[in-house]
Amino acid sequence: MNRREFLQYGLTGIVLAGVLPSWEASAETVYYNNIPGGKIKDAKKPAHVVFDEVKTASSIIVPEDTRNPSYHSQLSKRNASVYGAISTVASRGGHDVVVERGDPVIKDYVNINEAVKKQIKESEK
Repeated sequence: MNRREFLQYGLTGIVLAGVLPSWEASAETVYYNNIPGGKIKDAKKPAHVVFDEVKTASSIIVPEDTRNPSYHSQLSKRNASVYGAISTVASRGGHDVVVERGDPVIKDYVNINEAVKKQIKESEK
């Protein structure tokens, strides 16, 4: 990369960094969002889950070997079941957003892991 390219890409990066919104109260992993405008910081009744914990409630077995022919179909079925349970629990509980725990930490958000696990078991009967 020559000096001209470096300056061009460097200036582009600086401009973009100035235009991008603040990372405060934004989440990498949002499982449910029913906030008008979609801004996490505007959540009135937020909740959180730990996906790796709630997925264990599913009876759908995903093969460990990613080369297994049924891996992707089983993974898709399991994830659909988990996401559906999260949405059901969130809407029934009046939660307007559900994020992964700690991503970000939202003041007064509640843990709905157990309710989601129960819903997964009920929906997979």
